Amino acid sequence: MSTGNALLLNSIMSSFRASFVAARAVDLARKIRDMDDVGFPRHLLYCSLGQCVAAADAPDDQKLVLLNEVCCSVFTLTVQMILSSLCCERFNFHRSYVWITCL
Repeated sequence: MSTGNALLLNSIMSSFRASFVAARAVDLARKIRDMDDVGFPRHLLYCSLGQCVAAADAPDDQKLVLLNEVCCSVFTLTVQMILSSLCCERFNFHRSYVWITCL
């Protein structure tokens, strides 16, 4: 998905009622997972989604699925950040250079 879609999704999650977003949290988490992190960072999208789910609970049958979706994505983001840190320290590259080239 493009950068404009990520920005639009963030605007939707920030503008709509938390109960509306929480009811669709699993679908939104999957959309966030599939977006590129180029123009609008995914961690900000997850932050917006988390604020909505904290304000209004997701449906009970979706809570575990939502937790798994978000944990897998956050784990992947964390691993990418750790690997880029290690590359920077090992080869003395600037962090932004490694981040762009590793993705």
